Formats: sequence, structure tokens, C-alpha cells
Amino acid sequence: TGECRYTQSCTYKLHSTDNLAPEPHRAGVVPSGEWERQRVYVTTDMGRGGSDAASIQTRATLTPDGKHFLLNGSKIWISNGGLADIFTVFARTEVVDKDGATKDKISAFIVERAFGGVTHGKPEDKLGIRGSNTCELHFENTKVPVENVIGEVGGGFKVAMNILNSGRFSMGSASAGMIKKLIEMTGDYACTRKQFNKRLSDFQLIQEKFALMAEKAFVMESMAYLTAGMMDRPGLPDCSVEAAMVKSDRGPYLFRQVFSSEGAWLCVSEALQILGGLGYMKDYPYERFLRDSRILLIFEGTNEILRMYIALTGMQHAGRILTGKIKY
Repeated sequence: TGECRYTQSCTYKLHSTDNLAPEPHRAGVVPSGEWERQRVYVTTDMGRGGSDAASIQTRATLTPDGKHFLLNGSKIWISNGGLADIFTVFARTEVVDKDGATKDKISAFIVERAFGGVTHGKPEDKLGIRGSNTCELHFENTKVPVENVIGEVGGGFKVAMNILNSGRFSMGSASAGMIKKLIEMTGDYACTRKQFNKRLSDFQLIQEKFALMAEKAFVMESMAYLTAGMMDRPGLPDCSVEAAMVKSDRGPYLFRQVFSSEGAWLCVSEALQILGGLGYMKDYPYERFLRDSRILLIFEGTNEILRMYIALTGMQHAGRILTGKIKY
């Protein structure tokens, strides 16, 4: 339902940032059962939107008294940005390393709209996920207490990756649920619609499409349970590769975000094909499923970036294991 899609778009940020947020802010920022104050994840800079998260130019400058950061910059494509009261914002900060050198590093902050200097643009007119309010966010001398730093100053990139991992994981679960609903709706149609004096469900080509959808849904759901079990282990286990795999379907290890997003896109297309011309009409929900599912191949990291990430990170894991066994 639309409500479920909206809830999913809000909750994974809470799960991720609250694992790393300072203890005093967990109860204060996200009271149990209080949904009036929505939180969103804010990383993509204006003019620099894309896959390079390290290109952030929004800056947070420490005030002379050392009690606040002044946040300045603009962000683009922020889901629910026009509705939220609380933001997880990533910005560049100056950090002095152990050698005394000053470096620019990314830090993560909990920012409330009530801090002042926070404005947003008009909602974007999108192809799909139109129930989500997506807009630009602008910060002008927004005064953020130093206590609102998530993790440590300069440690924001790790926080960003942790949040993205949760988003990639939840994407696979959402895709599995969507495909199950598609199978149910399309199955009802195929069992009643007749062509050439036979029900559509009696044609082997149609049966093949249902077999494909059922296979994809089963694999996505199994991967969701497997990855959830790994993420629920004590501490903050590194499930970045597994979460990314949830989203391609090229090779046995390129699974979760890559697999689920491309599988969802394929299954929606196959379900629409079974309905033929009816599936193309706006009176039926298939065109909406098609529009909504297209973004799955783009957000939380494009599938092309994730394929490179899976390959390179997987090589690092293998390298550590094989280092002691290789003799020159």
C-alpha cells in the first residue's frame, strides 16, 4: 500500500542512525511511537548529485566558542525533505590529525528544522514514487550543537555507508513483497481470462512467466532473511557487500540490492505483459508499479557502482585470505 511505502522510506534511516547517534539523542530525537517528527537522510549536494558521496561541498564550521557548528550548503533529491523536522546531514568539517595537519573530512549531524536557517524547494515532478515528497534543502548558517555530531567529527563517511547499507537491504525486502502482490493480482487475471478457448494460465509461455516471478520472489525473500540475520548480530557487522548484492543478477555473488532491483523491474514487465493492453492502461496498477520500480536501479547507489563495489570489495576479502597461501 501507499502507507507501507511511505513508512519504509522513513524507518530505515531511524534504524541506521540510531545505532550510531549519541545516547542522549536516541530517546529525545525519536520518542517511542512518535511519528509526527519525521527524519530524513541528507547527503547529495546541489550540482554534485550522483554516486560520488565523497564530493560533498556543504560545510560545517565550528564557532569560536566551540559549542556549535554553522552549517551552510544545499542538497538535492531529498526524500520527504519538505515534510521532515529532523535531518541526518553530511557536511565537510576541518579535522586536525595526529600530525597536526588540518584536513577536510565528512561529518554527520542531527539537524532539526527548529534550529533555523533550513528551507526547502518545491517538490520534484518525478516519473515514479510520486507519494514521496522529494525536494531541495538549503542550510544557511544553521546552528547545530556539537552534541549533535553522529559518531565522531570526521567519521561521517562511515555513518553514510551504514545508512546506505540499511537502505539497500530494505529495498530487497520491499521488492519481494511487491512481486508477491503482482503474482497474486496477475494470477487472478490469468485464471479467468480466455484466449483461443483456453485460460491464459493454461499456456506454457504464461506459466513460464509466473515461474520466473515466483523464483525471483523466493530468492529475494531468502536473501532478506539471510542478510537480516547477519545485520542483527552484536555490534555493527560489515554487511556492505551483502546489502549491495541484494540490489544485480550477474553471476552468483552479485545478488541483494542489485538482484532485487533488476528482478523487480523484470517481474513488473512480465506481469504487465500477461495483461497485454490492459496492463498499459492507467485504470490498472501495473503502469504505476512499472514507474515506481524503475528508481530501484538508481537510488541507494546505481547498479553499475554497486557492481564495481561488490567486485573490488570481494577481491579484498579474498586477498586477505589468500595472502598467507601465495608464495612468490
